[in-house]
This record gives sequence, structure tokens and C-alpha cells, in this order.
Amino acid sequence: MRACLLITMIFLWSLQSGFSQTNVTLKLNPLLGSYPFALNQVLSDTAGNYFAFTRLEYYISEIKLIHDGGQETPVTELFLLVNPSVKSDYHLGSFQINHLESVQFSLGVDSAHNHLDPATFPPGHPLAPQDPSMQWGWTSGYRFLAVEGISGFSESSLPDIFQFHTIGDQNYRTVTLPLNIDAVNDQILIPVDADYLRLLDNIRFWGGVISHSTTGRAAEMHANLADYVYTVSIPTGISEPNAIGSILAQPNPVTDAATITYSFPGWNDLTVSIVDINGRAIMARPLQESEGQILLPMPYQSGVYLAVIQSKGRIIASTKLVVQ
Repeated sequence: MRACLLITMIFLWSLQSGFSQTNVTLKLNPLLGSYPFALNQVLSDTAGNYFAFTRLEYYISEIKLIHDGGQETPVTELFLLVNPSVKSDYHLGSFQINHLESVQFSLGVDSAHNHLDPATFPPGHPLAPQDPSMQWGWTSGYRFLAVEGISGFSESSLPDIFQFHTIGDQNYRTVTLPLNIDAVNDQILIPVDADYLRLLDNIRFWGGVISHSTTGRAAEMHANLADYVYTVSIPTGISEPNAIGSILAQPNPVTDAATITYSFPGWNDLTVSIVDINGRAIMARPLQESEGQILLPMPYQSGVYLAVIQSKGRIIASTKLVVQ
């Protein structure tokens, strides 16, 4: 009996050892529109308001990898304190993954950890005490998002401050990004563009605004983080000529139909897909040219979707699309 059990254990071990471990890294490419992200970089909006970010920090937790035919692998006990002015690459761990289909992560700190004492975590842990502080107190929990800056009506004079600190379990939001990435040399890099300029979409930030809250503009800005900031980057390391392109969905938000304008010179066998928040493609159309426009009906439930451009089944670009 013991011999049979031992043989079974050895057999199972041999099966597991046949699968190689893949190192998975999340790369957040920080942007401010068409510019690389930088604190104190003065920009302006269409209304003539000048502004600059002086602080941007937020939490990512409960990361989940969907791979190899829908298998789900949680990245347990990993919290990321994202500060785009300091770091952009985050090692998620080593997993038995050959093909990554989507990544899911939540913005904020889950309720099981949100109300713990930061002093219980070792120095260097993202949930340990930070300077400046990312914790509001045991009752309110952590600041899910901390955005601060200065604004004014002249590039040389920015006298007003703005602060948006989002707190509260009700603001915990989940993002799902569809992927199509094979492991190469036991490595997977998840390339994600993070355009933090979209945090300010439809937010009145000029004139001196302070919102530290579970509701109001602080909550709206955190919703913008989930709905508008992230898109899958064009994969790096691709050798095709002119491997640069663009995709734009208008109007956005959309109610009945959206025009997708795209340009990917040098690419062929293109398709455009609409992907829901669970990473499922609910519509796909072939694109006859490497650049042009296509009108897509949007008879879908209200929510956040992705318009995804693929070449020969490989994702090369995507953009968020909000259906109202």
C-alpha cells in the first residue's frame, strides 16, 4: 500500500516537474496623453486651464491571470503601490503558464486588508506606513488613490491646488484586460499603457479643489482610473516594419454606434473586436486595409468594453469604449 502511494506521488511530481515555470511581469507604461508621465510637467486642457500633477499614487490588489483555455491563477498576497514617477515594472511571480489570455486586477485594497493596522506589516511592504501617508485610519482604511496637483490660467502661474483622495470599500473596482501573449524563454511581459491624463476626464479640478471622500469627485476620479486609463500596449520586440499604429473610438461614451478610426502601416490580416469586461470577444470584424474607419453598432448593455485590433490573432492595440 505504501509502495503504491509512493509511486503515485512520484508520478504526480514527475508530471508537475514537466511544466516549466514562467516569470510574469506587469509593465505599466505611464503617460500623460502623448507625453511620458512626469510630475510637475505643465499641461493644458481645451478650456485653457493649465495644470501639473505633483503626486500620484494608488493601490492594485487581487491580481488574477487567465490562461491556457480559461484557467485562473490568482496572484496571492501581492499588493502594488503604484507610483508612476518611481517604478513601472512589477514582477508578479512564476507560474505554470504557456499562453496568457487576460489579466484582471482590482484598484484599491480589498476589504479584508483595508482596515488593518499598517504597523502590522513589515517595512517596505506596500501596506506598511508610507510617507506621505496612504492610510486614512482604521475605519476609513487606505487611500485607494491619491492625486494632487496645481492649476491656474497661465503656464507660468499655477496658484491653486487640487487634491483627490479616494477612500471606502465601495470604491473598490476591478479591471480586466484581454491579452494574447505566449511565453517566450519562460517569460511573459504584460505591456499596459496607463494614460493618467484620463483621470481628469469630466472632473472640475481648477480653482482650488480638495476632495477626500468616498463619494463626489474623488470617487469619480477613481472610476476614471478603472474605466479610461488602461489599454494594452502594442507589444515590444516586434520586428515588423512600421510597427506603430493608432486606434480611436468616437464618440466615447457611445450610445448606439461607434466609429473606429485605425492606422497600422505595415500590418496585415487585421481584425477589430469588441471585448467585454470578462475578456470575451462579443463581436469581430475583418479589416480590409491597414488604415481606415469602420462603423460598429453597439447594441450592448451599458458598461466598459475594449475595441481590440489584432493582426493574425495577436493583439497589437486596444482602446477603452464606454457604452451608455
